[in-house]
Amino acid sequence: AIHEFEGFELINREEDMGLDNLRQAKMQLHPCMMIEKSRVFINDSSMAIANREDLEDVKTLWLDRFEDEDEVSTDFYFTHVYPHAQTYIMRFHNQLVCAITIEHMAIKDHEDSYYIMGVATNRKFEHQGCMKKLFQYLLKDYPNDRLYLTAYHPDIYKSLGFKETAYLKRIKLQKSAYRGETDIKVIYEFNHLSDLYQDYVQDFAEYRLRDDDYYAHFLIPRTVAFKQKMATFAKDHEQVGYMIYEET
Repeated sequence: AIHEFEGFELINREEDMGLDNLRQAKMQLHPCMMIEKSRVFINDSSMAIANREDLEDVKTLWLDRFEDEDEVSTDFYFTHVYPHAQTYIMRFHNQLVCAITIEHMAIKDHEDSYYIMGVATNRKFEHQGCMKKLFQYLLKDYPNDRLYLTAYHPDIYKSLGFKETAYLKRIKLQKSAYRGETDIKVIYEFNHLSDLYQDYVQDFAEYRLRDDDYYAHFLIPRTVAFKQKMATFAKDHEQVGYMIYEET
């Protein structure tokens, strides 16, 4: 470059095409400046509640964005949850940009609450503010309602008015450390799960209301779909608790 472009003050090394290796190579040339490149287009996006015609597109987006899901677990969601919930979508030129699903959830002292799930954005439309716009569209329909969601990155949702109220903890256990003598026995009887749950949460200020129907038609089938296992604990022939786990 020194010999071919003598007399030139600046050389445009162009873009890195979003490729990490190419970006690293260009950065080794110690550029004196970098110019931000943007795309400008007419915003022809539309937002609405999904209908039957949107199902396959939403399902495709779900499988693409949620890497821990497979065909079985996805089929469970679209059979047991999707038909009873409302899914908000954004489209741009007939492409599905993003989707949010919201369903009714009864909480102690707040039985008219809602749970948000399935927050997913098409990879081609990431980092363009599309999901925030769709969230704002959804929130207009629930101005005074109590909404919950599980967030891997809670700070993202604080600008929308959400705040942290609880956390979900996953614990990894080593089987060999729990093989000592104990009077607690593991059994596989699921007749009193709602009673066990009620005993566990009775001193909590805020918890989801669950009944026998919830366990029989949702939680137990969900456990199977997600390749998890459920076990109950008994002491002196009386059930005292249960857990859901997965082996790795």
